[in-house]
Amino acid sequence: MPKLERFRDRLQRIRAKIDSMVGPRSLSRHLDFLKLWSAETFSVFGVQFSSLAIPLIAVKTLKADSFEMGRLGALPTVPFLVFGLFVGVWADRSRSREKRRALS
Repeated sequence: MPKLERFRDRLQRIRAKIDSMVGPRSLSRHLDFLKLWSAETFSVFGVQFSSLAIPLIAVKTLKADSFEMGRLGALPTVPFLVFGLFVGVWADRSRSREKRRALS
């Protein structure tokens, strides 16, 4: 239990230091905002990393040429083209409001 008490004490000191630096009305005091901000930061970092790493792995490991790299770049748009057209037509022709609510 002493470790937990030391951790809580240290956390309170860190919070007090942050409050003195940024002021009492800052968003850095709101735990929900900090969770959202950190999750969004990690998400953007992951997307940027994978957008760089996947083509790099394709070139280095698989020895992909320019045509294959073009296919790799166009691959994320395929589901929108395939499913988007059919689901859009199906949603427009259906009269059910529940279907439209579920698809919107």
